[in-house]
Amino acid sequence: MYCVLIVDDEEHLVESLAETTDWSRMSVSTVHKAYSGEQALDILKSSQVDIVITDIKMPEMTGIELIEIIHERWKKVKCILLTGYSDFNFAKQAIKFKATDYLLKPVETEELEASVTQIIAGLREEWGRIASYQQAVSAIKENLPLLKSNLLHDLLQGKKIDLPSLEEKMALLEMPFSTEDSLALLLIRMEGTFVEYDYHTLSLMEYAVGNIAAEVFADRFWIWIGKDPHDYLTMLVKPKYTPDAQDKNTLLELKAGELQRSVQLYLKGRISVLVSSWFGFPDELTATYRNSIGTLRQLAGSEDELVITMNSLTFAESSIVERLYEPPLLTVLLESARWDAFREKVSRVIDELETRWSDSYEHIMEAYFVISGAFTYIVHKNGWRFFELMGNDHRILDTSRMTTVKALREWTYRVLDKIIEESEKGRKDNRQMLIGKIQAFIQEHLYADLTSHMIAECVNLNPAYVSRVYKLETGESITEYIFRLKMEEAAYLLKYSDKKIYEISGELRYQNPQYFSKLFRRQYNMSPQEYRDAMHRSG
Repeated sequence: MYCVLIVDDEEHLVESLAETTDWSRMSVSTVHKAYSGEQALDILKSSQVDIVITDIKMPEMTGIELIEIIHERWKKVKCILLTGYSDFNFAKQAIKFKATDYLLKPVETEELEASVTQIIAGLREEWGRIASYQQAVSAIKENLPLLKSNLLHDLLQGKKIDLPSLEEKMALLEMPFSTEDSLALLLIRMEGTFVEYDYHTLSLMEYAVGNIAAEVFADRFWIWIGKDPHDYLTMLVKPKYTPDAQDKNTLLELKAGELQRSVQLYLKGRISVLVSSWFGFPDELTATYRNSIGTLRQLAGSEDELVITMNSLTFAESSIVERLYEPPLLTVLLESARWDAFREKVSRVIDELETRWSDSYEHIMEAYFVISGAFTYIVHKNGWRFFELMGNDHRILDTSRMTTVKALREWTYRVLDKIIEESEKGRKDNRQMLIGKIQAFIQEHLYADLTSHMIAECVNLNPAYVSRVYKLETGESITEYIFRLKMEEAAYLLKYSDKKIYEISGELRYQNPQYFSKLFRRQYNMSPQEYRDAMHRSG
């Protein structure tokens, strides 16, 4: 759906275009109104706008000046100029600032609708080109290093990607890796003077280390570089040829040492490098990565400039509840209110506990502490307290009851249900409070020149969001609500006051009494005078 902004210093013309045009037929969902160039710019800064329809002759800022600013700041916004003058100089200026159309006033509804329809067709075609496959491929090529790094980060953290999808991603990123490869993992820890750099400088140094690694390994290995959450540079390597196992290990260790020396020589910095054993990709990647992190922590410690190889080392099998730590994390799912995804993840954790650790109190407690930590985070972030949330269940954080997987499952889903219930209640209450504030503001300023921007400012929210929530909660748009209130106020004044119709029209900010009468008739099926006469006869 598209958004239109109408700009004219003559209010009745703005209202007339907004009310009499069949916008929904043209896929226009929102019509913003402004009565000066400055108001228009305020709306453009805070709201989505696709098409601006503006008069040329306006005080302070002309329509030409307005579209010049629009052309400079919002290049994709299309502009239609309205003027009462068939002046070629205006037309030349409109062309200069790329106005999409130029219409003479008074504008016929059919003519305006035809112009808007044509512009929307052009917008669809333009955005279709932007979203085309060729554009997507071009964007991917421009961002290959970042996309590769992000994919490696996800895989290291245990994100599950089915093999065909992973193959497709790697092919799209032009990577010489496949899901049947035997790879090794290098962890690179920046040390010495590197740790004293600020974030920007360190990022440049990490980029330089990656470039040096690409040069050092280029003759014998394909490499895939990324960065993990612990600020280690990570690098997957794959032989370009097929040497025997001993030569492959020796060569990889030599290359790691050469990388270390090159960084010292050219960047005047120190690094430690851990070289993993060879593993099957991608199935064994996460386990290899976790073992590598633990090994680097235990063997390197605070020492610098080490090269550690894991081929001769043996490790105890990991005993963590692995699915707890696979992305997305529980806190992420709660914070984004992805309740079903949270249930699915907990279900996978429960399955792992029942399969591997059903008799292990320690592992049940590991899961309990991680899940309760996520719950506590979201509860406190929302400004609640656990014991208030759970009501009579005062033992909600009592670990003595958490002795079985079944007890953990029941406790988790009970707390989750309460969080969902409170969240939905809070969301509804907040929205009702928002609607109340909006309606109170409109009622208080009914006799003012109300704009969507003014209304949104009163609740400190984006105008587009305010309009969407209001329509969702009340079933009518803000414009419809204002119109209804104004007509009700007009009816009251016609019945209980002696004010003339043009005075009532002016007070309600309808500068053209004929246009006011047209709107009143549409609401009450009679003219203002007919309504007044009918009320006097019945009263």
